[in-house]
Amino acid sequence: TIRKGSLYFVSTEGNDLSGDGSFQKPWKSLDDVNNNGALEKIKPGDILYIKGKFFHDQITGDRACIDIGDPGTALAPKAIIAYPGAEVTIGNKDIPRTFSLWVSGIGLSSHWIISKLKLIAKHEAVSLFHNFRVMGNHISAPLGDGPTGAVTGLGNDLYFMGNELTQIGYSGTSKLYHPIYFQSHEACSGP
Repeated sequence: TIRKGSLYFVSTEGNDLSGDGSFQKPWKSLDDVNNNGALEKIKPGDILYIKGKFFHDQITGDRACIDIGDPGTALAPKAIIAYPGAEVTIGNKDIPRTFSLWVSGIGLSSHWIISKLKLIAKHEAVSLFHNFRVMGNHISAPLGDGPTGAVTGLGNDLYFMGNELTQIGYSGTSKLYHPIYFQSHEACSGP
């Protein structure tokens, strides 16, 4: 669907101070602890492309590498996508989650598109809530354990398509851990 929104870019060769998020002058930070990264700058309907060889494994959210707590909307989701030819890795095997969805005072974030990324976490490499689309990612959680999954989903209208899951759990992983763990949200209405 063609909709209103802007295209923005992040690159390791970018600059958070002089960059404007354009293709020629990308931002450098995807997310940081001071809330100055590109994820804080995009609005509903915007697409954030990550260019080149990009690696982000610092904790900036709630025990997670990135914080996508600022939601999109039903008609204007937000998107994080690897630019064609880019190699984007978010997370590592020692951080509990790749991204955090928490919105203070509201609950979990919704209306996001996540595509073409390599997502690595200790337990939850992908977390979805209402109206998430997660497509074409490489997902792993080599130390995954406990009553959760490498991919967790809660809510309505979740799309999980064309993703590759490898290295999920280890030989001592609990039987309660799942590669993919989707569940209904009791407070949700409708189908």
